[in-house]
Amino acid sequence: MIDVAVGSDIGRRYAANFDVTYLREQPLLALVADGMGDGPGSASAGRTAVDIFVEHVADAVELGPDTL
Repeated sequence: MIDVAVGSDIGRRYAANFDVTYLREQPLLALVADGMGDGPGSASAGRTAVDIFVEHVADAVELGPDTL
């Protein structure tokens, strides 16, 4: 058995944290999209990357292991 958890720290450089984490236990998938600074689009950059990655992995899992 594996215990899993995710977390992120705002740090000292920026006023907000734009890191995005994703955790799924079955099948295990853990992602971290490091924040992209605090410029325009920072809030959506990591979220978009994680969402697209998860969507494509989910599609591949449904199609079978030969697609991964």
